[in-house]
Amino acid sequence: ATVFIEYYRGIKVRVRRGENYFRAFGRLISKNRRRYGGYIVHLGVVLVVIGVTGSSVFVKQKEATLKPGESMSVGDFTLRFGDLKQYTTDAKHVTAASLTVLNGKRKIGTIVPEKNVYTYSGNREINQETEVAILSSFTHDLYVILSGFQDGNANFRVIINPMVSWVWAGGLVLLLGAIVTMWPAPRKKEQEALARYSIGSKDRTAEV
Repeated sequence: ATVFIEYYRGIKVRVRRGENYFRAFGRLISKNRRRYGGYIVHLGVVLVVIGVTGSSVFVKQKEATLKPGESMSVGDFTLRFGDLKQYTTDAKHVTAASLTVLNGKRKIGTIVPEKNVYTYSGNREINQETEVAILSSFTHDLYVILSGFQDGNANFRVIINPMVSWVWAGGLVLLLGAIVTMWPAPRKKEQEALARYSIGSKDRTAEV
């Protein structure tokens, strides 16, 4: 709130001098980059803290074994199990489960977690890996893990991590604030150019 009030006060003063809001906003930052860039950094920190807190405190998870056509509910979401598909590529044998994700009665997407088995023909080494399926939005990340399967049935572990995207957004805002803070002012560039020109002129005069 303090950051927004500071921006509002600065813009209001410039608008009274006859500038429009966009010009006032741009000049407010350009005239005092360290101060107002620092305010942007503070906003980024706030977003990161909110994201970390939300994803740590309000996480939800549930595990269930489903037959094709059955559903499970976690938080505001319902996951309906479609079927299991198995196929083999040159590198692995894949077992994939298809689930439809609903928010209330509204379908928001399809998610496909996998169980992969890699076989290395040279020494017959076998490596099993679980590929987590993720459905992301600005408010939450939905993770679905295929824990196991047998006779067409599948065991799923579902985790809802809220506000993970806020951490990424906060990081971008932090970067923006750092860029604004460190960006050299045009006057400083001009002064440096004049100083270099002056030194070069003196050197040439000395040589003559």
